[in-house]
Amino acid sequence: MSPYLVACLVGASLCVAGPAGNADELNQDEVLKLRRSGLVAPFQDIVQSIAKRYADVQILEVELEADDGKYIYEIEILVDDGSVRELEIDAVSGTILEDELED
Repeated sequence: MSPYLVACLVGASLCVAGPAGNADELNQDEVLKLRRSGLVAPFQDIVQSIAKRYADVQILEVELEADDGKYIYEIEILVDDGSVRELEIDAVSGTILEDELED
């Protein structure tokens, strides 16, 4: 993992929200409870999933959503070519479910 990615991890703030639809909005206390109970992976594990795909990124925004009983991270990143990508990552396994270029 690049030192820059680690610095971004330390500086990243977790924005916990859910858009309209089936996703549920989670507050900070709920996120902490999920993490402590082992229902979501440590955020460092999620960042390692990103690092496997992209060598040098800056994390711009993070949202954790509960959608139909699944926990999904939506993470916007700035990659080294200057493009912004939105990733959807399974918050339990760290598997990248979607990887889209932002307009």
